Amino acid sequence: MKLLRICLPLFLIGQFTLLHADDKAKVEGNQKKLETIVLPDIDLQNEPLRAALGKIRNLAGSDEGNFNLVLKATEKHQESTTVTIVMESPTLGKVLSEVGRQANLKVVPMEFGIAMVEIDQP
Repeated sequence: MKLLRICLPLFLIGQFTLLHADDKAKVEGNQKKLETIVLPDIDLQNEPLRAALGKIRNLAGSDEGNFNLVLKATEKHQESTTVTIVMESPTLGKVLSEVGRQANLKVVPMEFGIAMVEIDQP
């Protein structure tokens, strides 16, 4: 009963996730990938959201090792959103941040990879 009283306020505050040390290291590793993976010049013109992320994923994963890029958005949001990005040698984080800005998504490094999540979703 005491455990319930201690944990309950944490769940009321908002999303609460306990990460093991291994998971925390994976999140930090994925954050580092956002900062260190440099893409070749990118030119996407009115590209559908899912296709744009697929192209970015392919460009980033070709030389820098594997990582997961997950899109957590409604089908309607995915189909109705297009992005236009023209950048010279950007980092993966910079490109994904711009996609997020245009598509109302946030970039979230997680233990399983990098998630692109609709801003109004947890």
